[in-house]
Amino acid sequence: HGTPCPFDLIGFSSPIGFKFHDFCAFPFKRFFQIRGGKVGAGEDAAEPDECPRLAPSLQAMTVAERSLEPQGDHDWFQVTTTAGFITWFEAVSPGGEPLLIEVFDEAGTGLLAADNRGLAQAGVGFVSADGRPAMVRVRALSATGGGPYFASQRSLGRDDFTGAEDDALSMSPGARFEGAVQFPGDLDRQWLELPAAHAVRLELTAPHAVVELRRADGVTRTLQDGEMVTLTSATLDRLLLTSRERTAGEVGPFSLKTSVIGPDDHAAEPA
Repeated sequence: HGTPCPFDLIGFSSPIGFKFHDFCAFPFKRFFQIRGGKVGAGEDAAEPDECPRLAPSLQAMTVAERSLEPQGDHDWFQVTTTAGFITWFEAVSPGGEPLLIEVFDEAGTGLLAADNRGLAQAGVGFVSADGRPAMVRVRALSATGGGPYFASQRSLGRDDFTGAEDDALSMSPGARFEGAVQFPGDLDRQWLELPAAHAVRLELTAPHAVVELRRADGVTRTLQDGEMVTLTSATLDRLLLTSRERTAGEVGPFSLKTSVIGPDDHAAEPA
């Protein structure tokens, strides 16, 4: 591969092909395959790229042609991100090979997102909290799978709501929780402050999304498109609102209308 190796091959009378499966750990892990024939046969020009430290950068709006060869090969990419924006990474196998995509932090150790459905056209979206580079690993679903594929990444724009519960903002009844499921796996979260001894009505319009309602005590209810629910609380309470895709792969807008419909004369607990 043009990369100096810290050892000599001695005593071989004919050429051999070899490939290390853990360049980053060498020389501590000396596991490698010996293949007859040409060095690098069936591989792509980005090799070696089997660990985050060796990952080539994949620029936005570009397409990289890669190959998962030999069996068991996996490729890493470094992807630049922008804080608060959605990055979409896609890998497509023209031969129909089921692929897996995993997104890690800059160190390549903390898993951020993944598409593990095993599709020939795999894709995963993720939001950067700090704008630091992300490391993406592509591999075949099967241990014996492989072949060529195309990788690309692009921005889907700014994320409309945080998916982190601790970072979610608060709203009062009368406001709308309105946004969109922008990519498969997208979660949008917002807190709704429930006034004591009042009834609050919630009504959802979302053909491609659902909104989960979770009280402070952990009790949850999921609203579907066109559903309406009235909540009451004897004491001040908070409700965590979480929008998500209705079925896997669906994206689209949602609008949750909230309104106070008056004091609760029975002061019942939330319905």
